[in-house]
Amino acid sequence: MKKLVLLLAYSVSTMLAFTQSLDEGYLQFKNTASFISTRDSVLFSVVDLSSKIPDGSIIRVDWLDENGRLLDYKLIPLTAGKVCSAFANEQISRGPTLLRAYFYENGRPMHTARTIIYIGGKINALTIPENLQPTIINAPFKKVDKTFSVAYFIREKYRSTSIQYQLVNKDGELEIIDGIDRINDSLFRIKDIDFTGRGSIRFFVNAESELRDYDNFKIESIEPIGSIAWGSDDISKKLMSFVKEQLIKESTWTKKVNGEAQVTQYTKNGLPEVIVESVRKGRIQELRDRYIQNGMFRNSNSTTVSVIDDPTATVNISLRDYILMKFPFIRWVDEEMRYRNGNIEFYLDETTIDDISNISIRDVAIIHFIKGSVKGLNTIPPPLPITKSPGSTGKRTNKFGESGNTGVIVIYTNKGDTKELDLKRKVVTLPIIGMEASRCN
Repeated sequence: MKKLVLLLAYSVSTMLAFTQSLDEGYLQFKNTASFISTRDSVLFSVVDLSSKIPDGSIIRVDWLDENGRLLDYKLIPLTAGKVCSAFANEQISRGPTLLRAYFYENGRPMHTARTIIYIGGKINALTIPENLQPTIINAPFKKVDKTFSVAYFIREKYRSTSIQYQLVNKDGELEIIDGIDRINDSLFRIKDIDFTGRGSIRFFVNAESELRDYDNFKIESIEPIGSIAWGSDDISKKLMSFVKEQLIKESTWTKKVNGEAQVTQYTKNGLPEVIVESVRKGRIQELRDRYIQNGMFRNSNSTTVSVIDDPTATVNISLRDYILMKFPFIRWVDEEMRYRNGNIEFYLDETTIDDISNISIRDVAIIHFIKGSVKGLNTIPPPLPITKSPGSTGKRTNKFGESGNTGVIVIYTNKGDTKELDLKRKVVTLPIIGMEASRCN
C-alpha cells in the first residue's frame, strides 16, 4: 500500500511538471522540480531535444514572477547537449514563477521552452488548454550565437552624443573598452560580448552641446532586473495568466493588492532598483571657455568633444579615425572628410590647416565641430594644392566662408595645465550579467 501511494504521488508530480512545461522544439526543461519551499534555490536543467545545437551555444534562462517581472537570468554555454544551474530565491516567499529558456540566432531569441515553478505551496494537477500549446518549430536553425548582446535606451536632448564603454569584471579588472553602435536616436546595442561572470559596464559620455541641457540624460538597460520582460512572448504571458486564474480560485494563494487579486507574496528584499548616475554638468562649457578665443568660433550650432577626458583616446588611434568615430555624421568619401556632401575646413588652435595627419591624438584637448561655415574672419586662406595625404581634406575648391564649406573642425591642443575630469563624475555605471559555466553533474 505504501508503494502504491508513493507511485501515485510520483505520477501526479510528473504530470504537473509535464503539463505545465511548454516547448517549441529543440529545448526542453528536464528533471526540474515543479514545487519548492520558500528560500530554496530554483534548480533547473535544460536539454537539447534535437541533439543538433553545437556545444558552446549560449542558452539564456529567464526567471519571471507572476507579473512578468524579470527576477534574474543566466547565460550558459551548452555542454554535452544540456545546461544546468540554479537561481537563489531571495524575492518570492510564495507564488508561481516561470522559467523560460531559449537560444539566439544572430541576436534574435529562438525556440523557447517554458515551465512553471511554484514556491511555498502546491496545487492540484493542471492540464494546459490546447490553445496555449505552442506550435512546434521544425524549421532548421542556421547559426546559434556563441556570444551575447546587450541593448540600451539612451534618453537625451541631442541625437549624436558620443559614447564609449568599459566592461569591468567583479574584481574591478578591465575586460573590454570600445565605442557603441547606435541602432537609432534612442537605442544602441553592444554585440559579440564574450564575458564570464557578473560585473559592471561603464559608459563614458562626451556631450554634443553644453551639459546644462543634460539634467535628464540617462542610459537604461532595455530589460533590467525588475522590469516587465514578457516582450513579444505571448505564450509565456498567457500561460502565467492561466495558472493565476486557477490559483485565484484557491483562496489560500490569493490576497488583495489595490483591489486586485495578487497571488505572489514577496519577501522584504523585494527587487533591486536600477541606479543611473547623472552626467557631470558644465565640463564641456568649461573647456570651451578656456580654449575658444575667437568669438567667431563660439557657435551655438556646434559640437564639442573633450579628448583629454576620453579614456579611449590613445596613441593607437589616428586623429582622423577618432574624428570619424566621435562625429558619426561626418563621412570619409574619396579621401576627404565630408559633411552633408560639402567640404570641411580644418583649424589648429584657430589657425587654418589642411593636413591633420601629423597631429597626435595625445596632444589634443578638445575638438570643436561647427555646422555650416564661419563667416566674418579677417583672413582668407590662400589657395592650397590638391593633396591626398592621410587625414587631409583633399582638394579644396571654395574660399573660406563660401557655400561649398558645410562644416568646420577646430582642433585645440592641450595647454598643459588643464585639469583632467574626475571620470567618476561623468560615468554612467550599470550592472551586467555575463556567461557562467553549466553545473550539470
